[in-house]
Formats: sequence, C-alpha cells, structure tokens
Amino acid sequence: MGRLKKEVAARNRRCETRCKRPKIKGVYLRCAEGDNEVYDVSVVQDGERRSKRLTLTKDTTNLDFVKAVESLQHSIKAEIEDREKPDFETLVSRYCLERGLAHNSILMMRASLKGFGFDDKANRLAVEGIVSGSFTDGTKKTKLKAIKGFYEWLKSSCKIQVAQPVEGFKIPRQIPRQRIPTPDEIERLCEYIGHKGTALDRLFLKLLIATGARCSTIEAVRVCDMDGEWKIGLYNVKLGRRYAIRIPIADTATRELWTACTAGMMETEPLFDHTYGERLRKRMARLFHADSYGETLSPHSFRHLKATRLANAGIPVKTASAILDCSPTVLVSVYTTVQQADVDAAVSAEE
Repeated sequence: MGRLKKEVAARNRRCETRCKRPKIKGVYLRCAEGDNEVYDVSVVQDGERRSKRLTLTKDTTNLDFVKAVESLQHSIKAEIEDREKPDFETLVSRYCLERGLAHNSILMMRASLKGFGFDDKANRLAVEGIVSGSFTDGTKKTKLKAIKGFYEWLKSSCKIQVAQPVEGFKIPRQIPRQRIPTPDEIERLCEYIGHKGTALDRLFLKLLIATGARCSTIEAVRVCDMDGEWKIGLYNVKLGRRYAIRIPIADTATRELWTACTAGMMETEPLFDHTYGERLRKRMARLFHADSYGETLSPHSFRHLKATRLANAGIPVKTASAILDCSPTVLVSVYTTVQQADVDAAVSAEE
C-alpha cells in the first residue's frame, strides 16, 4: 500500500478534528498540524464580515473550545460596535444641532454631560454625583432632564444601546421658577436699562416685551425684518425656522427707538449679537431677587407675560401659539403662567 500524499494526509487530519469538535457557525478549521489546531473565527454583523484566528492545542476539551470561540466572537462584535460608534462629543454636537438648541442651552447640555459616555457603570456614578451634590433642586432637575433626553435620543435615533443612567433616580420637583413681571417691575427695569444701557439695549428689551420671543430670536433680528407697516418678521433660532406671521409693533416708543438705532444701517445688517440676552439676564438678576415663593424674573419671563396676557384677553389658543411660534400644548402647559399669589387670593375669596 502506497503512502498518502502530504496534502491528503493533512485533509484527513482536519476531517478527523472536525468530527471531534462541536459545529459552530462562523468557525472554520484552518489547519491541524502537530499539537496545535488553528481556526478562523468570523462574525457577520450588519452585512460586514470580520475574522480572527484562534490557536488551540489538541488536548483542549470541547467545553473549553466552545468557551474560547464564544469569547473571541464576543470581542469581535465589540470591536465592530466600537468602530461604528461615533465619538461621544460628536454625538452631543449632533444632538444640539438636531434639537436647534440656543447657545446657552448648548453650554448647559455640555456641562450636564461632562463625565458621561458609553460606559453604563461610569454613567450611573456620574448621576449619583449630581444627585448627592450641592446643586439646588432646580439645577439637579435641569441636569437630569438633559441627560435623560440625550440618552433617549441615543437609543431611538442613533440605535446605540446604552443603559439610561437616570433610570431609577427621582427628578426633583420644584415650584415654577418663572413668574411674570408686574407693570411696576417693568417700569423699574426700563428706567434701569435707560441709565445703565445703550439705545440698542433699550430696543432689545422693548422688542422682547412687545413680541414675547426668546432672547435668541430677538438677537437674530435684522434691519430688513421690519416692514413699512411696523410689522416685524422673526426667525426662531431654536427651531430653525421663520415665524409664519409678522407681529405688529404698536408701541410708539419702540418705533422711535427702532428708527434711531437703524439710521444709516444696511438692510441685511443684524442689530444685536449673542451678548445682549446674557447682559439683560445679569441685570435682571441684580435688580430683582426671588420673591417669597422662590420665583424669579429673567428675560424669558416676558414670554410668559405675553402668553398670559393673550390668554387673559380671550385670544384663541391657535392665534396665541402663532404669535409665540410654539405648539398650543406648550403654550397652555408651559407659558401660560398661573401665579401663586393669584391662587392664594382665589382660595381666600372662596372662604
């Protein structure tokens, strides 16, 4: 009987080894030479095949063989997922862009997500640090809501399976932070800005009160946005769209300020920059402190004031939501402010 060819003998040894080992999808015996067995272990994920080699000795038991193959396949899958997963900072920027967040909201979002990433355990520890930290209830609520919204977006829009770090933690409730300013407070603020600010600062405040828009929206106003009938068209920076309507400016003082401030300016030239809203916020914080209910005033309070005035005047919700460029649900649930003092007065009247 003649000797087997070298290639035939090697094939027979591989066949013998295959018969001894459990069959696992994606595992192929490459060669069985001497005391070693070399396998090609491959994983197919999202249409992509990725392989690695696994070398074992012949005396490796089938149980150890299966464990070694599963461990290598798991590591291959993890490498594919890590390679496909974008950088965390890139995802944060993308989230802010898709949501149309204003400059100050982007800063808040980045500060809230500092120390977070794709590691579930590290994320939980970071949330525990926020909850047990010395932040106020309002700050904790803002941070936890921002974190929760971002990780929900990761799961729904980016299909990245990361555990919700806020799950199981109670987001603190608080009384409404905003209250609407009284006529005396508005007059006091206008006098203060008249002494401390420029003509553009006064115009910024007047437009804020007249339109009820966000600071970022007023900061985007250009000279050409006001037409000959004193109706202004606004651009909603947060949502990335223009208002569907033009808002009439009936106040004579605002018209005179507009005329004085825009004299000699180009039609497409912006009147303000991103510093006006922050400067007004600091001045209001210096001028007005929290009342007995813990409620404060900020430039956003004028949006609440406009919504409350429209509601009290009996303006239909659909019309009021077009003026403020927000959904009717948000208008009623967020911006139409009920003052604690009014509630106390109503309860006392019933008694």
